[in-house]
Amino acid sequence: MSFGTERREAPRFETSDLLFEYQDYKLDVLNISKNGVLIYSPDGLPEDLLLLAKSQQFVFWLHDKVKGESMECEGRVIRCILKEDNHSFDKAAIAFNPTQSVQMQKESYGPHVIAVGGSKGGVGKTVTAVNLSLMLALLGKKVTLFDADFGDADCHTMLGVRKLSSDVGDYLHNEVRLADARIDTSYKNLKLISGGVNKIEGIAKQVPHLWKDMKTLPCDYVVVDLDAGIGDHTIEFYNRAATKIIVLTPQFTSLQNAYSFIKASTYSALYQNFKIREKLGDMGDDFTKLFPAMKLLSKDDEISKEFHSVLEQQGFKIIGNMVNSEKELGFVKILTKLVGEHLGIESSILDVLRRCNEVHDSINKITPFIALSPESENARRMKEIVNRLIRQ
Repeated sequence: MSFGTERREAPRFETSDLLFEYQDYKLDVLNISKNGVLIYSPDGLPEDLLLLAKSQQFVFWLHDKVKGESMECEGRVIRCILKEDNHSFDKAAIAFNPTQSVQMQKESYGPHVIAVGGSKGGVGKTVTAVNLSLMLALLGKKVTLFDADFGDADCHTMLGVRKLSSDVGDYLHNEVRLADARIDTSYKNLKLISGGVNKIEGIAKQVPHLWKDMKTLPCDYVVVDLDAGIGDHTIEFYNRAATKIIVLTPQFTSLQNAYSFIKASTYSALYQNFKIREKLGDMGDDFTKLFPAMKLLSKDDEISKEFHSVLEQQGFKIIGNMVNSEKELGFVKILTKLVGEHLGIESSILDVLRRCNEVHDSINKITPFIALSPESENARRMKEIVNRLIRQ
Protein backbone atom coordinates (compact mmCIF):
# COMPACT_ATOMS: atom_id res chain seq x y z
CA MET A 1 0.00 0.00 0.00
CA SER A 2 1.06 3.58 -0.52
CA PHE A 3 -0.23 7.11 -0.42
CA GLY A 4 0.40 9.63 -3.15
CA THR A 5 -0.07 8.76 -6.78
CA GLU A 6 2.65 10.70 -8.58
CA ARG A 7 4.97 8.42 -10.57
CA ARG A 8 8.08 9.51 -12.44
CA GLU A 9 10.06 7.56 -15.03
CA ALA A 10 13.60 8.69 -15.91
CA PRO A 11 16.97 7.14 -16.70
CA ARG A 12 18.73 5.95 -13.57
CA PHE A 13 22.12 7.21 -12.47
CA GLU A 14 24.83 4.57 -12.35
CA THR A 15 25.53 4.51 -8.64
CA SER A 16 26.96 2.44 -5.83
CA ASP A 17 26.59 2.61 -2.07
CA LEU A 18 24.41 5.72 -2.04
CA LEU A 19 23.16 7.14 1.22
CA PHE A 20 20.30 9.56 1.76
CA GLU A 21 20.96 12.07 4.56
CA TYR A 22 18.32 14.29 6.13
CA GLN A 23 19.17 15.97 9.43
CA ASP A 24 20.69 13.14 11.51
CA TYR A 25 19.08 10.35 9.48
CA LYS A 26 21.13 8.29 7.01
CA LEU A 27 19.12 5.79 4.94
CA ASP A 28 19.86 3.38 2.10
CA VAL A 29 19.00 4.35 -1.47
CA LEU A 30 17.36 1.60 -3.52
CA ASN A 31 16.92 3.43 -6.85
CA ILE A 32 17.62 6.88 -8.23
CA SER A 33 16.69 8.72 -11.41
CA LYS A 34 17.04 12.32 -12.56
CA ASN A 35 13.79 13.26 -10.82
CA GLY A 36 13.28 10.76 -8.06
CA VAL A 37 14.99 8.68 -5.39
CA LEU A 38 13.65 5.64 -3.53
CA ILE A 39 14.94 5.34 0.04
CA TYR A 40 14.73 2.46 2.51
CA SER A 41 14.85 1.98 6.27
CA PRO A 42 14.49 -1.61 7.57
CA ASP A 43 13.32 -0.31 10.95
CA GLY A 44 10.68 1.96 9.45
CA LEU A 45 10.94 5.52 8.20
CA PRO A 46 11.69 8.24 10.78
CA GLU A 47 8.63 10.11 12.00
CA ASP A 48 10.14 13.45 10.98
CA LEU A 49 10.40 12.23 7.41
CA LEU A 50 6.83 10.94 7.34
CA LEU A 51 5.62 14.38 8.37
CA LEU A 52 7.10 15.69 5.13
CA ALA A 53 4.70 13.52 3.13
CA LYS A 54 2.36 16.48 2.75
CA SER A 55 4.54 17.68 -0.13
CA GLN A 56 6.50 20.46 1.58
CA GLN A 57 10.01 21.06 0.26
CA PHE A 58 13.03 20.07 2.31
CA VAL A 59 16.78 19.90 1.78
CA PHE A 60 18.71 16.63 1.91
CA TRP A 61 22.02 15.17 0.74
CA LEU A 62 22.90 12.18 -1.41
CA HIS A 63 26.31 10.66 -0.63
CA ASP A 64 28.20 8.10 -2.67
CA LYS A 65 30.57 6.65 -0.04
CA VAL A 66 32.45 4.52 -2.54
CA LYS A 67 33.27 7.34 -4.96
CA GLY A 68 33.51 10.04 -2.29
CA GLU A 69 30.90 12.26 -3.96
CA SER A 70 27.95 14.25 -2.60
CA MET A 71 25.03 16.25 -3.94
CA GLU A 72 22.74 18.65 -2.12
CA CYS A 73 19.09 18.45 -3.18
CA GLU A 74 15.68 19.99 -2.56
CA GLY A 75 12.84 17.51 -2.59
CA ARG A 76 9.42 16.43 -1.39
CA VAL A 77 8.00 13.05 -0.42
CA ILE A 78 5.57 11.86 -3.09
CA ARG A 79 4.95 8.27 -2.03
CA CYS A 80 5.47 6.08 1.04
CA ILE A 81 5.30 2.27 0.95
CA LEU A 82 4.19 0.03 3.79
CA LYS A 83 6.32 -2.83 5.07
CA GLU A 84 5.11 -6.37 4.47
CA ASP A 85 3.48 -6.39 7.91
CA ASN A 86 1.38 -3.36 6.82
CA HIS A 87 2.07 -1.62 10.13
CA SER A 88 4.76 0.88 9.23
CA PHE A 89 6.37 2.52 6.21
CA ASP A 90 9.86 1.38 5.26
CA LYS A 91 10.28 2.96 1.80
CA ALA A 92 9.61 6.40 0.36
CA ALA A 93 9.83 7.91 -3.13
CA ILE A 94 11.13 11.48 -3.15
CA ALA A 95 10.99 13.88 -6.08
CA PHE A 96 14.01 16.15 -6.06
CA ASN A 97 16.05 18.78 -7.85
CA PRO A 98 19.79 19.17 -7.20
CA THR A 99 20.61 22.56 -5.68
CA GLN A 100 24.16 22.44 -7.06
CA SER A 101 24.34 20.32 -10.21
CA VAL A 102 22.67 17.33 -11.79
CA GLN A 103 26.01 15.54 -11.64
CA MET A 104 27.44 14.35 -8.34
CA GLN A 105 30.13 16.68 -7.00
CA LYS A 106 33.49 15.39 -5.78
CA GLU A 107 34.09 16.05 -2.10
CA SER A 108 37.02 18.36 -2.72
CA TYR A 109 36.48 20.12 0.57
CA GLY A 110 38.32 19.25 3.70
CA PRO A 111 41.58 17.41 4.34
CA HIS A 112 42.82 14.29 2.60
CA VAL A 113 42.46 11.39 5.04
CA ILE A 114 45.15 8.70 5.27
CA ALA A 115 44.39 5.63 7.38
CA VAL A 116 47.34 3.64 8.73
CA GLY A 117 46.46 0.12 9.85
CA GLY A 118 47.95 -3.28 10.39
CA SER A 119 45.36 -5.26 12.33
CA LYS A 120 47.29 -6.55 15.35
CA GLY A 121 49.76 -4.48 17.35
CA GLY A 122 53.53 -4.78 17.27
CA VAL A 123 54.09 -4.15 13.56
CA GLY A 124 55.20 -0.53 13.92
CA LYS A 125 51.90 1.00 12.84
CA THR A 126 52.02 3.89 15.30
CA VAL A 127 55.70 4.61 14.65
CA THR A 128 54.88 4.75 10.94
CA ALA A 129 51.84 7.00 11.40
CA VAL A 130 53.74 9.42 13.64
CA ASN A 131 56.74 9.74 11.34
CA LEU A 132 54.59 9.93 8.21
CA SER A 133 52.59 12.77 9.78
CA LEU A 134 55.72 14.63 10.80
CA MET A 135 57.30 14.26 7.37
CA LEU A 136 54.16 15.69 5.76
CA ALA A 137 54.43 18.62 8.19
CA LEU A 138 58.14 19.13 7.45
CA LEU A 139 57.27 19.30 3.75
CA GLY A 140 54.97 22.23 4.47
CA LYS A 141 51.60 20.47 4.77
CA LYS A 142 49.27 21.29 7.65
CA VAL A 143 48.63 17.96 9.35
CA THR A 144 46.39 16.57 12.08
CA LEU A 145 47.42 13.20 13.48
CA PHE A 146 44.35 11.46 14.85
CA ASP A 147 45.07 8.64 17.31
CA ALA A 148 42.12 6.29 16.88
CA ASP A 149 43.30 3.85 19.55
CA PHE A 150 40.54 5.01 21.86
CA GLY A 151 41.35 4.62 25.54
CA ASP A 152 44.85 3.31 24.90
CA ALA A 153 46.38 6.09 22.83
CA ASP A 154 50.16 6.50 22.61
CA CYS A 155 50.88 8.80 19.65
CA HIS A 156 51.32 11.68 22.10
CA THR A 157 54.05 9.76 23.92
CA MET A 158 55.99 9.18 20.70
CA LEU A 159 55.73 12.91 19.96
CA GLY A 160 57.08 13.82 23.39
CA VAL A 161 53.77 15.19 24.67
CA ARG A 162 53.82 14.40 28.38
CA LYS A 163 50.42 15.80 29.34
CA LEU A 164 47.18 15.78 27.37
CA SER A 165 45.30 19.06 27.73
CA SER A 166 42.47 17.66 25.61
CA ASP A 167 41.50 14.47 23.80
CA VAL A 168 38.71 13.09 21.63
CA GLY A 169 36.64 12.29 24.73
CA ASP A 170 36.13 16.02 25.30
CA TYR A 171 34.65 16.26 21.81
CA LEU A 172 32.48 13.17 22.20
CA HIS A 173 31.06 14.56 25.43
CA ASN A 174 30.16 17.77 23.56
CA GLU A 175 32.59 19.83 25.62
CA VAL A 176 34.62 21.13 22.66
CA ARG A 177 34.56 21.17 18.88
CA LEU A 178 36.76 18.58 17.19
CA ALA A 179 39.09 21.32 15.96
CA ASP A 180 39.47 22.51 19.55
CA ALA A 181 40.30 18.98 20.73
CA ARG A 182 43.57 19.22 18.78
CA ILE A 183 46.69 19.88 20.80
CA ASP A 184 49.93 21.47 19.67
CA THR A 185 53.10 19.43 19.28
CA SER A 186 56.72 20.56 19.25
CA TYR A 187 56.68 20.45 15.47
CA LYS A 188 55.48 23.17 13.12
CA ASN A 189 52.35 22.31 11.09
CA LEU A 190 51.60 19.20 13.17
CA LYS A 191 48.70 18.94 15.61
CA LEU A 192 47.37 15.90 17.43
CA ILE A 193 43.96 14.58 18.43
CA SER A 194 44.55 11.96 21.07
CA GLY A 195 42.29 8.95 21.54
CA GLY A 196 42.74 9.43 25.29
CA VAL A 197 43.65 7.01 28.03
CA ASN A 198 40.13 6.35 29.33
CA LYS A 199 37.86 3.76 27.73
CA ILE A 200 35.19 5.18 25.41
CA GLU A 201 31.98 3.19 24.98
CA GLY A 202 29.97 2.99 21.76
CA ILE A 203 32.59 4.65 19.58
CA ALA A 204 31.38 2.85 16.43
CA LYS A 205 28.09 4.79 16.53
CA GLN A 206 30.04 8.05 16.71
CA VAL A 207 32.13 7.46 13.58
CA PRO A 208 29.75 9.10 11.01
CA HIS A 209 29.48 12.27 13.10
CA LEU A 210 33.19 12.20 13.89
CA TRP A 211 34.05 11.74 10.23
CA LYS A 212 31.84 14.63 9.17
CA ASP A 213 33.61 16.97 11.59
CA MET A 214 37.01 15.55 10.67
CA LYS A 215 36.40 16.69 7.08
CA THR A 216 36.01 20.27 8.35
CA LEU A 217 39.36 20.40 10.19
CA PRO A 218 41.55 23.31 9.00
CA CYS A 219 44.43 21.24 7.62
CA ASP A 220 45.65 19.57 4.44
CA TYR A 221 45.93 16.02 5.76
CA VAL A 222 44.47 13.91 8.55
CA VAL A 223 46.53 10.82 9.32
CA VAL A 224 44.51 8.27 11.30
CA ASP A 225 46.50 5.81 13.41
CA LEU A 226 44.01 2.96 13.53
CA ASP A 227 43.32 0.80 16.56
CA ALA A 228 44.62 -2.76 16.56
CA GLY A 229 42.13 -5.47 15.67
CA ILE A 230 39.03 -5.43 13.47
CA GLY A 231 36.53 -3.48 15.56
CA ASP A 232 33.63 -1.83 13.77
CA HIS A 233 34.99 1.68 14.27
CA THR A 234 38.45 0.66 13.00
CA ILE A 235 37.00 -0.90 9.85
CA GLU A 236 34.76 2.10 9.17
CA PHE A 237 37.58 4.63 9.51
CA TYR A 238 39.70 2.52 7.20
CA ASN A 239 36.97 2.16 4.57
CA ARG A 240 36.18 5.87 4.56
CA ALA A 241 39.81 7.00 4.11
CA ALA A 242 40.94 8.33 0.74
CA THR A 243 44.32 6.60 1.11
CA LYS A 244 44.60 3.25 2.87
CA ILE A 245 47.96 2.05 4.19
CA ILE A 246 48.76 -1.33 5.72
CA VAL A 247 51.96 -1.72 7.76
CA LEU A 248 53.37 -5.21 7.48
CA THR A 249 56.41 -6.98 8.92
CA PRO A 250 58.00 -10.10 7.35
CA GLN A 251 56.45 -12.54 9.80
CA PHE A 252 53.69 -15.04 9.14
CA THR A 253 51.48 -13.71 11.97
CA SER A 254 51.72 -10.19 10.56
CA LEU A 255 50.80 -11.43 7.09
CA GLN A 256 47.92 -13.49 8.47
CA ASN A 257 46.55 -10.61 10.53
CA ALA A 258 46.90 -8.11 7.69
CA TYR A 259 45.01 -10.38 5.30
CA SER A 260 42.29 -10.96 7.89
CA PHE A 261 41.95 -7.19 8.35
CA ILE A 262 41.68 -6.55 4.60
CA LYS A 263 39.14 -9.34 4.22
CA ALA A 264 37.03 -7.99 7.10
CA SER A 265 37.10 -4.43 5.71
CA THR A 266 36.19 -5.69 2.23
CA TYR A 267 33.27 -7.76 3.50
CA SER A 268 32.06 -4.77 5.52
CA ALA A 269 32.23 -2.47 2.48
CA LEU A 270 30.37 -4.98 0.33
CA TYR A 271 27.70 -5.49 2.97
CA GLN A 272 27.03 -1.75 3.10
CA ASN A 273 25.87 -1.88 -0.51
CA PHE A 274 22.16 -2.69 -0.51
CA LYS A 275 22.08 -4.54 -3.82
CA ILE A 276 25.07 -6.69 -2.91
CA ARG A 277 23.62 -7.31 0.54
CA GLU A 278 20.39 -8.47 -1.08
CA LYS A 279 22.33 -10.83 -3.36
CA LEU A 280 24.33 -12.06 -0.39
CA GLY A 281 21.12 -12.74 1.51
CA ASP A 282 20.08 -15.16 -1.23
CA MET A 283 23.28 -17.07 -0.44
CA GLY A 284 22.72 -17.28 3.28
CA ASP A 285 25.08 -14.37 3.98
CA ASP A 286 28.00 -16.57 2.93
CA PHE A 287 30.75 -14.38 1.45
CA THR A 288 32.63 -17.45 0.21
CA LYS A 289 29.74 -18.02 -2.22
CA LEU A 290 29.47 -14.36 -3.25
CA PHE A 291 32.87 -14.06 -4.93
CA PRO A 292 32.49 -17.14 -7.20
CA ALA A 293 28.94 -16.01 -8.07
CA MET A 294 30.22 -12.59 -9.19
CA LYS A 295 32.72 -14.25 -11.53
CA LEU A 296 29.84 -15.93 -13.36
CA LEU A 297 28.13 -12.61 -14.10
CA SER A 298 28.92 -10.53 -17.17
CA LYS A 299 30.81 -7.27 -16.72
CA ASP A 300 27.69 -5.38 -17.82
CA ASP A 301 25.55 -6.91 -15.07
CA GLU A 302 24.40 -4.20 -12.63
CA ILE A 303 25.32 -6.11 -9.48
CA SER A 304 28.68 -7.07 -10.97
CA LYS A 305 29.42 -3.41 -11.63
CA GLU A 306 28.54 -2.51 -8.05
CA PHE A 307 30.65 -5.38 -6.74
CA HIS A 308 33.77 -4.38 -8.68
CA SER A 309 33.26 -0.71 -7.88
CA VAL A 310 33.43 -1.53 -4.16
CA LEU A 311 36.54 -3.67 -4.65
CA GLU A 312 38.22 -0.87 -6.60
CA GLN A 313 37.79 1.46 -3.62
CA GLN A 314 39.43 -1.14 -1.36
CA GLY A 315 42.80 -0.76 -3.06
CA PHE A 316 45.58 -0.05 -0.57
CA LYS A 317 49.31 0.56 -0.22
CA ILE A 318 51.80 -1.37 1.88
CA ILE A 319 54.69 -0.11 3.97
CA GLY A 320 56.96 -3.00 4.87
CA ASN A 321 58.52 -2.51 8.30
CA MET A 322 61.69 -4.13 9.66
CA VAL A 323 62.62 -5.41 6.21
CA ASN A 324 66.37 -5.98 5.77
CA SER A 325 66.66 -8.45 2.89
CA GLU A 326 65.21 -9.46 -0.46
CA LYS A 327 63.83 -12.58 1.18
CA GLU A 328 61.95 -10.51 3.76
CA LEU A 329 60.69 -8.18 1.02
CA GLY A 330 59.41 -11.23 -0.85
CA PHE A 331 57.44 -12.21 2.22
CA VAL A 332 55.80 -8.76 2.30
CA LYS A 333 54.91 -9.09 -1.39
CA ILE A 334 52.85 -12.18 -0.61
CA LEU A 335 50.08 -9.93 0.72
CA THR A 336 49.62 -8.27 -2.68
CA LYS A 337 49.25 -11.72 -4.25
CA LEU A 338 46.79 -12.95 -1.62
CA VAL A 339 44.42 -9.99 -1.85
CA GLY A 340 44.65 -9.96 -5.64
CA GLU A 341 43.88 -13.63 -6.13
CA HIS A 342 41.33 -14.16 -3.36
CA LEU A 343 39.66 -10.75 -3.00
CA GLY A 344 40.25 -9.09 -6.36
CA ILE A 345 41.86 -6.06 -4.69
CA GLU A 346 44.80 -4.14 -6.12
CA SER A 347 47.64 -3.18 -3.81
CA SER A 348 51.20 -1.94 -4.10
CA ILE A 349 54.27 -1.53 -1.90
CA LEU A 350 55.10 2.11 -1.19
CA ASP A 351 58.50 1.28 0.29
CA VAL A 352 60.11 -0.51 3.20
CA LEU A 353 61.67 0.65 6.46
CA ARG A 354 64.74 -1.09 7.81
CA ARG A 355 65.19 -2.74 11.18
CA CYS A 356 67.71 -0.42 12.82
CA ASN A 357 68.88 1.13 16.08
CA GLU A 358 67.61 4.59 15.14
CA VAL A 359 63.98 3.48 15.30
CA HIS A 360 64.52 1.63 18.59
CA ASP A 361 66.28 4.67 20.06
CA SER A 362 63.56 7.04 18.88
CA ILE A 363 60.93 5.10 20.82
CA ASN A 364 63.01 5.17 24.01
CA LYS A 365 63.74 8.87 23.56
CA ILE A 366 60.08 9.65 22.70
CA THR A 367 61.15 11.44 19.54
CA PRO A 368 60.16 10.51 15.95
CA PHE A 369 63.08 8.86 14.16
CA ILE A 370 63.03 11.38 11.32
CA ALA A 371 63.64 14.13 13.90
CA LEU A 372 66.17 12.13 15.93
CA SER A 373 68.13 10.85 12.92
CA PRO A 374 67.16 13.03 9.93
CA GLU A 375 70.06 11.71 7.80
CA SER A 376 69.29 8.04 8.37
CA GLU A 377 68.21 5.66 5.62
CA ASN A 378 64.76 5.26 7.16
CA ALA A 379 64.28 9.04 7.28
CA ARG A 380 65.17 9.20 3.60
CA ARG A 381 62.77 6.36 2.81
CA MET A 382 59.98 8.02 4.78
CA LYS A 383 60.48 11.20 2.76
CA GLU A 384 60.19 9.18 -0.46
CA ILE A 385 57.02 7.51 0.83
CA VAL A 386 55.42 10.84 1.64
CA ASN A 387 56.41 12.39 -1.68
CA ARG A 388 54.74 9.47 -3.46
CA LEU A 389 51.56 10.01 -1.44
CA ILE A 390 51.54 13.74 -2.19
CA ARG A 391 51.92 13.10 -5.92
CA GLN A 392 49.15 10.48 -6.13
